[in-house]
Amino acid sequence: MKKSVLFLSLSSFIKTNAAGLLIFLYVLSCSQAFAASGASIPADSSGVELVADIAEKVSPAVVFINTIKEIKVRRPYVWGFEEGYLEQLFPQKGSGSGAIISKEGYIVTNEHVIHGADKISVTLLDKRKFDAVLVGSDIKTDLAVIKITAENLPVLELDDSDKIRVGQWVVAIGNPFGLEHTVTCGVISALNRTLAIPGERNYNNLIQTDASINPGNSGGPLVSLKGKIIGINTAIIPHGQGIGFAIPANLCKNITDQLIKNKAVVRSWLGVFIQELTPDLQKMFKVSEGVVIGSVVANSPAHKAAIMRGDIMISYDGHKINDRNSLIELISTSESGKPKKVKVIRDGKETELTVTPEAMPDENKIAAAQASPENEAQKEKAQAAEIEYVLFGISCKDAVSDNKNVGGAEITAIDQAAEASEKLTPGDVIIQIGTEQIKDVKQLREYLVKNKNEKSFVVAVTNNGVSRYLSLNAEAPDKFKSMAVEPKKEQKQDKRGGGNFKYYVIPPNSIPQGFDFNDLFNRQFMEEFLNE
Repeated sequence: MKKSVLFLSLSSFIKTNAAGLLIFLYVLSCSQAFAASGASIPADSSGVELVADIAEKVSPAVVFINTIKEIKVRRPYVWGFEEGYLEQLFPQKGSGSGAIISKEGYIVTNEHVIHGADKISVTLLDKRKFDAVLVGSDIKTDLAVIKITAENLPVLELDDSDKIRVGQWVVAIGNPFGLEHTVTCGVISALNRTLAIPGERNYNNLIQTDASINPGNSGGPLVSLKGKIIGINTAIIPHGQGIGFAIPANLCKNITDQLIKNKAVVRSWLGVFIQELTPDLQKMFKVSEGVVIGSVVANSPAHKAAIMRGDIMISYDGHKINDRNSLIELISTSESGKPKKVKVIRDGKETELTVTPEAMPDENKIAAAQASPENEAQKEKAQAAEIEYVLFGISCKDAVSDNKNVGGAEITAIDQAAEASEKLTPGDVIIQIGTEQIKDVKQLREYLVKNKNEKSFVVAVTNNGVSRYLSLNAEAPDKFKSMAVEPKKEQKQDKRGGGNFKYYVIPPNSIPQGFDFNDLFNRQFMEEFLNE
């Protein structure tokens, strides 16, 4: 009887409260899954919930930032027979979060929170409000420092973000959608994430977390269970759930120190172009870790230290190198003029070198050091299918050899059906294949004839003074039956610079969901972005 009554009660509940039942069942299933996994909310030994303690400790040092940017608008007007334009100022409001990092009133936040602001104001948890001044900002790392004048300020400490681990509990505090001092918690989902926002900036070595982050959280702290900052919340994937990103505290510490001291950021450089060690390159160089030095800029610190193209860098200043982004960050944050020990593998042997990073020069100077004399494009009529065309669908000619160039095989045309068309462009010069240095087309063809049964080749190519390594797969024997009289794919010139187009790799998550590449406007936008 009890069972039938229960069943009838449940049936009537389903009819009248379907939505409520769904929520109940969802919560119940989540609770059961949570309990089954053995997971629980972080708590100390006495059973007091740590998140509440952390929120109470950290929140006073988290600030609510309001910005006003005055937009000047010209509007036409007619007054009797008089016509003209009337200028008006309209306030554009913005908001974000920040963290107080010193008793002197310095606050770290995101650059995009205060970008272009004419007025900045700060509200503390105790409702005190202050006008803030911009100390300095760095668009590349999306960090900024503002300052308020106040007494008895609570302060947060920047922790060592190199010691954090995936799965570690974290707490995010900020002001999402203007909801002041909102607290959320979660775990570190991943480390060393790369995120690109087309047309704006690239982020490297980000901390990924599932702690809820929303617009308005930007600039707020991501803290450990010790109540120390391990990251500054900065970005989300709009169409994702539980996918937020924070800038590591160690990078914040370096950038904020420079902004407070110098009002600007000075980056160091070595003058090397770095590539990830792909499986093909691992096989060629017979190494399993490190990064490949794809090119060295003339007269750069790396050049002076005898670092060479083809070196595998495995250590920098005592830090083991696992990927390209970590090395770039180590170099850029190094103190200029201070020698660093690096370890490279060259010809199978480990070598230690000393390199002295220098302040990064003007981009024009870098370009001038990379530049090589431009060769006029020449159309060739091939009389027969050469070995490089049979294997890869490319046509080559001897590259000009002079004081700056050691020759090589210059690519003049690429068959549109060739896989090589995705990796190469006319004007690229093949300077190495396998371990053999290539000085002309004849030498390239001799090597290919000798190794024509190989399925894959690792080659080094250069263009405008920048070299890189890549792998080329041999195509099916009958794929290119006859050579076209005219090249099928000619070099496309950049109308703005007269040089070759530059190609960029876009990380998978940087393109918004639903982005239609077939849309005319979007095609034009991507073409401008990729070749700017």
